[in-house]
This record gives sequence, structure tokens and C-alpha cells, in this order.
Amino acid sequence: MKICNAKNCLVLYDACRNVIDLNRGIGAIKESIIKESTNVSVFFSCKSRQKSIESVRAGGGHGIFFNSVIETIKTARENGSPLSLNQFVNNVTSHISAELSSSNYKHLSVSEKQTPEHVISIGQSPENILILNKGVAFKKSFISPSTGLEFVLVPSGSFFLGSLEDEQKDLTDWAKLVDSPADSSDEQGMMIRIIKPYYMATTETTNKAFMNFIKETRYVTTAEKEMGGSGFYFYKENDKTKCAYMNYFWNPEKSKWGIFNDNTNSVEIKSNMKKTPFFWKDYGVNNDNSNFDTLPVVNVSHIDITEFIKWMSKKDRKAYRIPNEVEWEYACRAGNQEMFSTGKNIISLHGHANVADASLNKDSIPEQIKAMLEVLGTPKKYIANEIDDRFPLIAPVKSFKPNRFGLYDMHGNVSEMCSNYYFKQYKDRLVEGESDPVLEFIPNDKKDRAYAVRGGSWLMHPYKCRSAFRDGDGIMYEKFTNFTIGFRLVCPVIE
Repeated sequence: MKICNAKNCLVLYDACRNVIDLNRGIGAIKESIIKESTNVSVFFSCKSRQKSIESVRAGGGHGIFFNSVIETIKTARENGSPLSLNQFVNNVTSHISAELSSSNYKHLSVSEKQTPEHVISIGQSPENILILNKGVAFKKSFISPSTGLEFVLVPSGSFFLGSLEDEQKDLTDWAKLVDSPADSSDEQGMMIRIIKPYYMATTETTNKAFMNFIKETRYVTTAEKEMGGSGFYFYKENDKTKCAYMNYFWNPEKSKWGIFNDNTNSVEIKSNMKKTPFFWKDYGVNNDNSNFDTLPVVNVSHIDITEFIKWMSKKDRKAYRIPNEVEWEYACRAGNQEMFSTGKNIISLHGHANVADASLNKDSIPEQIKAMLEVLGTPKKYIANEIDDRFPLIAPVKSFKPNRFGLYDMHGNVSEMCSNYYFKQYKDRLVEGESDPVLEFIPNDKKDRAYAVRGGSWLMHPYKCRSAFRDGDGIMYEKFTNFTIGFRLVCPVIE
């Protein structure tokens, strides 16, 4: 390394480390030597006392580490984007984690699954060292001139789409605890490659951004025109606050509106609500919130979102859209294959997500919220008391910490609509190892044309806010709106 006179040196060390197994070889090296060197780092295939595992996908020809290195560099070259040392280490680590999550390695214990380790010497800044410098360097972020929404670059890479066996077992245990069915059959996944990076909005689309569109175009939303909004009507009965939840939905088979989960018993209440339908500015709660501009916009239909995107794309001269499920989950995980992008348990969400937690269980919450929970049938057993996000209702965007890609509220706050229609099984639409799937299909039956929804909301238990959780089946038709559902935008890179 000294003879080559390179400014920075990276050693890829693919071997078992300090393992007494003469048939496999022993890779022993003192990390202190590296740290005392200058501008030298070593990327180990595994931690000390771990074995390097052969790749099943590569047919046993070489190890998982080497295969992941090849895939990472190959993806970057195909994409034509630069690859920093920091990105290289993160992408290789994510690729190894994703492969080890497959059923091919279920016989291995957690301690046996190799974990790469990057040891850095004095003077190295991994984010400033380029492994590849080919093609155009894309901007890391940009801000929309028309809405003020910020977008960050989501890098290319590979990941396991869907939930793993351990996660499904945890769901089953939780379902028994709360006496509720847990069906994760639509999460049976596969390895997917994301070759083309893309930009994603750091936050859900806000009321302020949507207001800019309304003011300039004078657009009238579906909920306002066709009674499609959902929300809460509060009233007094025997000096006690009562709540009526109204949710109008579009029936694609009958081509007419119906009332979904109508909990009112008063003709007068129904009449009042029909005269003043709920819409994006009014859904019965949070209406007097001083942070209204920074709250995610909700009660907007797919039709409304499409019109908003047309306007914003024309104003900014970009091709905005909402993400499909694959893009959404890849961005949500940000390299993490566990239940949440923050870790494998609910406690890891603390400070990162607005979900149904202890903030909804306090005696001090307003009477309106108590009445709302009662009418929605949300028993305390569906609330996660392990954490307290301090927000019983919708929170302003950026109230919590972002994931590794710089994206906020991917778990909870409001659910996010995706571009593709919901479908039961990934294997019916995707192929193992597929690259950049687009999921552009139209079901023959109109009742199957409901859009997929991801991320969960402030009103949902954390288990329904997982990275792999899928929703929207039979509900999210093009005219449907809900006070817990919003959207987030993506934008392609221009090469």
C-alpha cells in the first residue's frame, strides 16, 4: 500500500476472522494497526469470531461478501452514478443483510449471520472518497419552486421486498395477544434490484403545498363536489361530548356513493353533515391547529392527487408522480431489513414515528379525542404503550427523526397512497431479482381497482406501520378520501 502512493487505500478482506477452523482458514488482523495508519481502511466481510458464508445465489462460487461487492459496483456502473466509499460500504452491507434474510439461510442463528465491519484509519472521510466516478453526479437534493417541498436522492441498491419469517411470527404472537387476526400473506416477498436512483419528497405533501395549487387553479376537490370526505362531527348529549364518524366511499360496482362505518343515530346529524361535507381543510379535528400549513394534506382522492401533480409538474418542469409499492418500501427501509427502518421492535420507533401509542391513552387528552376513539372502536389493547410520541393526532411534518435516506414519517403520521393497484401476491406481478419494476397494470374487474396504501397512520398500531405492511384492498378507489390518508411524491433523475 505504501509503494502504490495512493492518497487513500481500501482493503477488501473476505475471510473468516479469528475462527479456529483449519478447513476454512483463519483471518486474523489487529484493528489497532489499521487505526494507527494514515488514509487506510479495511472493509471486513464479517466481524471478529464470525465465518464468511458462501453465497447460495451465486451457486457457491464465491462468498456473500464478494457477491455483494460485485452487485454494488455493477449497479453503480449500470446507473452511471458516482459511488462514494460511504455509499459503497452501506450498499454492500444492505445487500448482505437482504440475502441473509432469505429462507436459504434460516438455519443460521443471528450470531452466525455475518456482519460486515468497516475499520477506518486516521485521515479518512468515507463520504468524500469515490469508488467510482463515472457519468453525471446527480444532485443530492432539490426544492420544488412551486410548493417548497424538498426532495432527496434515493440511491440504487438491492433489498428484500416483503416481511421475513421472524417478522411474521411476531405478528402472529401480537394477534393472539389482542385477539385480532394477523394476515401477512400479501407480504411474501423476494429480492429486488433498484438500478435507477430517484428523488423522493422528504415529507408527505403538506396543506401549504396543496393550498398553493388550490389558490392558483381554483380546483374543487372530489370530496367537495361529490360528498366524498371523511371526518368527525362532535355534539353534546347529557353534558357529555359525543362523536359521529362519517366516511363516504365510492362503490365502483354500483357507481354511487355510500356511507362507510356510519356510527350516527340522528337524522339531524346526517343532514348537517351532508350540507357541510368534510374535505381537505376540514375533517373535524386539528382544524384550529396553528401548524395547519405544515400538517400533511388528507381527504384527497387519487383524482385530486393526479390534478395536483399535473399542475406541479408543469410549474417546475419536472415529471412528478407518486411512488409504486416497490419504490416506497425500498425508500422506507433505507437499507434496513428489519420490521421497521429503525429496528426490529416497537421501542425502536421512539422519536421516529407518530403511531397509536401512549399519547392516545392519557386521561389528559381532550374529550373530543376520547369520543373519537370510542366511536372508532379503538380499544386500549390496540394502542402501543411502549412509546409516547406526544402527538395524539396528526403531527406537523418533520416532527420526528428521518430515516437513513433523509425521509420523514415513513412510519405512521398519515398513510400514503401508491401509484399501483393493490394485488394479493408479489409473485403474481414480480419476478425474483427483477430490476426497477413499474407495476403498471389495470385489473379487469372494477372492484379490484383499489390503490395500494403504505406506511400506516397516527391511528394505527405500530405493527400496521411496518415497512412491509400493505393496505388499501377494496377501499382506496379513485374517488375515495380519508382523514388518515395522504401522499408523497417522487421524481426521476435526469441523466
